[in-house]
Amino acid sequence: MYFKKNVIWKPFSIIFLFVCGISNSQNLNVNSGGSISVAAGDALYVEGDFTVASGGSVTLNSDATKSASLIISKNSSVSGNITYKRYVDSDWHIVSAPVSSQNIPTFVADANNDIATNGNKYGVAYYKNENSSGNKWVYHVASSPSAENEEVLTNFDTAKGYAMKRNSLGTYTFTGETTASDVSTTLTTSSGNYHWHGVGNPFPSFIAANNNANSSYNMLKKNADVFDEGYTAFYVWKGNDFEIINEISSASDALFAPGQGFFVRTKTNNETFVFEKDATSHQSGEVTFHRNSNAFIPTLVVRLSKDDEDKTTTIKFLNSTTLGLDPGYDAGAFQDGTPSFAINTHLVADSNGTDFTLQCLPESALGTAVIPLSVYADENDELNFNSELSDFPVDFEDEIYIEDRENNTLHNISNASYQVTLNSAMSGIGRFYLHTSPSTLDTDDSGVLDLVNIYTSSRDNLRIVGVQHETATVQLYNIIGNQVLSTEFNGNGMNDIKLPDLSVGVYIVRLTTLEGITKKKIIIQ
Repeated sequence: MYFKKNVIWKPFSIIFLFVCGISNSQNLNVNSGGSISVAAGDALYVEGDFTVASGGSVTLNSDATKSASLIISKNSSVSGNITYKRYVDSDWHIVSAPVSSQNIPTFVADANNDIATNGNKYGVAYYKNENSSGNKWVYHVASSPSAENEEVLTNFDTAKGYAMKRNSLGTYTFTGETTASDVSTTLTTSSGNYHWHGVGNPFPSFIAANNNANSSYNMLKKNADVFDEGYTAFYVWKGNDFEIINEISSASDALFAPGQGFFVRTKTNNETFVFEKDATSHQSGEVTFHRNSNAFIPTLVVRLSKDDEDKTTTIKFLNSTTLGLDPGYDAGAFQDGTPSFAINTHLVADSNGTDFTLQCLPESALGTAVIPLSVYADENDELNFNSELSDFPVDFEDEIYIEDRENNTLHNISNASYQVTLNSAMSGIGRFYLHTSPSTLDTDDSGVLDLVNIYTSSRDNLRIVGVQHETATVQLYNIIGNQVLSTEFNGNGMNDIKLPDLSVGVYIVRLTTLEGITKKKIIIQ
């Protein structure tokens, strides 16, 4: 039986139905022996109650570019199981089950799911953020787990993102219950302060991530108070790195398909993340797990390479942002411990020491801002810096420079690379800075202190970044003017100053160098 688009169904029971297009129903009952199959890119809307009897089936399909949707009116009665066939290629993906109660041992035993294995580990893992660095992905094993990153898993948790891998391209088959209500999940860290969490779309339909996708209902808006403000974004794995989806992402990029998993970073422990039913919709166009924004925003990518490794950081220029932190636009880097090789940036203004994989600046910053580059690399590494531009103003296309403060040199990387061998290991900012105009490279020292960052990296450590090759003095005063610290240090790009045992409160840092004096307020919590 074939139905064209926008057919209204009265309440009735299904014997067999193949949905091709957009089909609508009021109450829908699928009896034992009845079957509905919804083709990839098509949708089934149910305006009333939805029931699938034991022995009945509703199957939603997807392919490399399109996904079927089941959309049931909010808070309708829902009973019975559905099946969702989530197409993926053979890369690792972060996937969330678009149904509840799917058993993992049954899932990995299904030969059609073609789950990859490595020794006793299956290619199904969840992220346990209290585990040690390098062991946070916990893999399913059939029995007798013997390592920190092994566990006999039971059912897929609703709204949790799992790292999953097939041996070859094909579909994962999930069978379980669905819902017509909001879905909430509590994001918990059992110990420590590492608040990255793998989550994912729990619905058999698309869900909006930002205002471009749905200005009334979307995940960024609903969960704005949940995020660590420097990481107000969704981190979507794209094969070899994370794609940032936030407020500047296009609508098509910010509509997450059924089964799409991703990472979020919360501001503290036990935050509740909500997936709103009102944010769901169907998308008949091409939407895949690998995303690339088509928004016309001046974009600068700095690429750092050594041997066969390659890392990037991105700066975008748009007038709705500032030189400081812009939650929902700037996105901190996803890091499991200290990286061995990486490039990111720090905020141009009011840096708090966070490495940003994406920094958004106003267009007025073109030709004026100096952007600190945070580089992690080993001693004797031969580094190559390059730039890639898109939608960039013509006046600045040939004006991308790397400043190397240790060598006191400037290098145009608009059409050529800058190559340097490190005499010592690097772990952050202080040596390399990015410019979009030679005018910001003036040898006048009057603005040098503007580029010095001062912040607390922990309760007992003050970090000063940007003082090179000179002796400096740092003094610390409490809010009533009493001096609580005075010390000297030799600038090496990034200096750590041990703080005394201080009471909670506001303090003033006074830094004196050969270029002058600067002051910065810090807060001890």
